[in-house]
Amino acid sequence: MTNVQERLRVLFCDHLAIARGKYVTLQPGQGGAHACLGMWLARLEVRVLLQELIKRVERIEQTGEHAFLRSNFVCGIKRLPVRMHLI
Repeated sequence: MTNVQERLRVLFCDHLAIARGKYVTLQPGQGGAHACLGMWLARLEVRVLLQELIKRVERIEQTGEHAFLRSNFVCGIKRLPVRMHLI
């Protein structure tokens, strides 16, 4: 049974299906056919950035308070002051 068939069965059945299979979402970032195309480029860019940073930085220390984003759409850090000690 495909994921769509499983969802339709659960939505339109007249009883609670407790023993159904794992529910897989189609939201961006979860992979599959509905993944954001830019997600792969962003992951590659971050990987390359970190690989190059590791070669040049001895250590990174936090120098101030962090602040999180206040958003219903994105969860992340808005501000994180750091000091990088180069090799």
